[in-house]
Amino acid sequence: MPETDATGQTETKGEDDAPEPGPPTPRLYSVTTHYTDQFLGGQQGPDLLCDDAVTALHFALTSSSSSPLAVTCSTTADGRTWTPLPLHLLHADTRSTLQQNATPAMYPGPVDNSRPHHGRPRKALSRLIEQAQVEWLDSVLRVPVDEASTWAPDEPATADWIRAGRLWAAVWGDEPSKTVLDQLPAPADTPSAHHGTTRLRAEASAVLDATALARTQAADDSIAGLHAAWTLLHHLAERTLGAQYGPGTDLRTAEHRLLERISALHPDTAAPLAATRDHPAAARIRAAAHAHLRHVLALWPKTADWTDRARTAYQKELHTLRTPMGSPPPGPPETRAQAVLREVLDALPVPAALSRHEAAALWRSHSGRGAEQAGWDAAVQTNRTDDLALAHLTEGTPRHKGDAIAEARRALTAVTRFHDEHVTTHAARGHLHALAASLVTLDKAQRTLQHGIWDIAA
Repeated sequence: MPETDATGQTETKGEDDAPEPGPPTPRLYSVTTHYTDQFLGGQQGPDLLCDDAVTALHFALTSSSSSPLAVTCSTTADGRTWTPLPLHLLHADTRSTLQQNATPAMYPGPVDNSRPHHGRPRKALSRLIEQAQVEWLDSVLRVPVDEASTWAPDEPATADWIRAGRLWAAVWGDEPSKTVLDQLPAPADTPSAHHGTTRLRAEASAVLDATALARTQAADDSIAGLHAAWTLLHHLAERTLGAQYGPGTDLRTAEHRLLERISALHPDTAAPLAATRDHPAAARIRAAAHAHLRHVLALWPKTADWTDRARTAYQKELHTLRTPMGSPPPGPPETRAQAVLREVLDALPVPAALSRHEAAALWRSHSGRGAEQAGWDAAVQTNRTDDLALAHLTEGTPRHKGDAIAEARRALTAVTRFHDEHVTTHAARGHLHALAASLVTLDKAQRTLQHGIWDIAA
């Protein structure tokens, strides 16, 4: 499976010493969930560890369309270094998988030979993912009227269409296709639905324009245009893009870039930042300017009295930061014992807290038997996902088709739960392996410290 932006970029080499293109690096996907409702809030929900992007994306979509579950995705190519994976990058991996028409193989080992292999049903899998996108969008549109109720109106309101369009752009990085919008359960031929879908696409386009503006270089900027884009992303990141809507793209980077460009133009911050660019406290001055702008821009330019009070407080803080402070008095010299202890502690790494999936992948990277077992699990999981995609193409009566889909879903759920038992076992062994490595490190540090104490005593 080809790499995406989530795995980082390799070092650029010259044309003469460029290596021959090898096979693409396999990927391993971790999809975790936790509950967000008032009864089970914060507790771990169902999760998935697999090497098939199609299965991972389908699991993430069907889980995030359930309102009390928040979804987080991450990926690794070696089982040790993990990278957060937004949903649109997982979708890009899915498209690459379906274009290759090949069964993934993260782990070496046997495959499921219970049936002949004729390639993956690419069209069926594409329609399966598209249907999951429709269900995800419908869950975003039909939200309860308040936190104490579970009832949602049959027809989305204008605010629902606006929120859905902004969320779609933030999570998927594009506008929803006409095919997805036409499959929404809401009647598409009514005037309200037509107006709603038009508003949805317009809001998605506005979010995409704001993020594109944040990526461009500063040239002929205007405070009004930057402020409008920043306000849209600020409200989306702070209020609308909640965890219950699934693994969305982090908009804070784009929001911060826009704020940087506003601070270089705003009359409250432009001159102080330019004058203190080389100041020892330049970083703290910049942070104070950004904090001031976050307060001011939220209501700017309507509330002059409130803005004046915020500006006065900011100027006092700026004066304090620009005033040179005396250097702290020097402390006592470091003793030889302190030097030895510091040398040992500085070289002592802090053991990382591994998640369940990270610990399981760590064990599988060291255990041949664990890798073989994971290979079996991955092959069966991929086949059950293909069966579910093919069930949606079942011919016959709607009841017959519904029975086939329900049976395929039960089989996929059963396989996922069975594989989860293997993940739990491998995670326990991975934690023990990491603990053993930490104990070895601590033993080496203890020996180094003991030798230092003996040298001081001598």
